[in-house]
Amino acid sequence: PVNALRLSYGGMSVKAEVIFVPVPEYYELPTDPKNPWGISLNGMNCEMNHHTPSKRISHSEYGARLCAYLNSVDFSFCALRTYNKIPAFSLAGITPEGLLSVDAYYGRMTMLGTDLSVSAGNFVIRAEAAAYLDMLHTPKNYMGAAKRGNDLVSLIGVDWYPGNDWTLMLQYCHTHIFGDDELSDYHNSGMATVNISKALLRNTMKLGAFGRIDCANNGAFFIRFNAEYQLTDDIAITLGYDWFRADAGMFALYKDNSEVWGKVKYSF
Repeated sequence: PVNALRLSYGGMSVKAEVIFVPVPEYYELPTDPKNPWGISLNGMNCEMNHHTPSKRISHSEYGARLCAYLNSVDFSFCALRTYNKIPAFSLAGITPEGLLSVDAYYGRMTMLGTDLSVSAGNFVIRAEAAAYLDMLHTPKNYMGAAKRGNDLVSLIGVDWYPGNDWTLMLQYCHTHIFGDDELSDYHNSGMATVNISKALLRNTMKLGAFGRIDCANNGAFFIRFNAEYQLTDDIAITLGYDWFRADAGMFALYKDNSEVWGKVKYSF
C-alpha cells in the first residue's frame, strides 16, 4: 500500500486524476549474504548506505493523468514528479567485515508517459511510451558519483483470447538511455515477456507459464510454471517451478535460485 491522496473526476468516456504522495517509498533491497535473493555487486556481498531524501513537503511526489475510453480504443497521458525507486550505486570502500560499502542514491526526476490499447476481435494491441528525464544512473564499475541521463522506454504488446479459457500475452519493452559511456547500464536494452494460461475443470484449476527474456544478455531468462487448484471457495493451492538461466544481466544474480515452491491461500 502507498499512503497518498488521489482526486479523480470524469464520466464513462473521459477521466482526469491527480495524485499526491507526501512521503515517497523506495524499494527495500535485501543484502544479507544468507539471503538467496540478496543483492551483490560483482559477485561480492555488500552493505548499503541509503541516501534517501529527507521527509519534507518539498520532497513529496505528485502527478496527473488524463484517460479516454472510446469504442475499441483506450488511451491516456500522464506526468509524474518523483524519485528513482531503485537506487543508483556508488562504491564507497570496504567494511571491516570485508563487505563492499556501497552508497545508494535517490534523485528527483520527471516522468512523461502515454499509452494506447486497441481491441480487434479476439486480440488486444497495447503500446506504451515513457520518458524519464534527469534520472540517476550507476556509474561504470560503480566508481565515482552517480550520473544523470534521460531514458526513453517503449513497449508493444499483443493479448490473444482464442476461447476455451486460453490466454496468450506477448510483449516487448525497449529502453534507450541518452548519456555518456560512463554509465553502467546499456544504452539499448530489451526485455520480452510471454504469458500463457489455461483454465480447466470449470475454472477450478488454472495452468500457466510466465517468462521474461533478457534480450541484451544472450537470451538470459526467468520462467515460472505454476498450477493453481481452487480446493474450496476459500482455499487455493498452488505449486510451481522457477527456472533461471543467465550468465550476465539482472538474472545472473539469481542463476542458482531455480526452485520448486508451493503456496496455500485462505481467503475470508
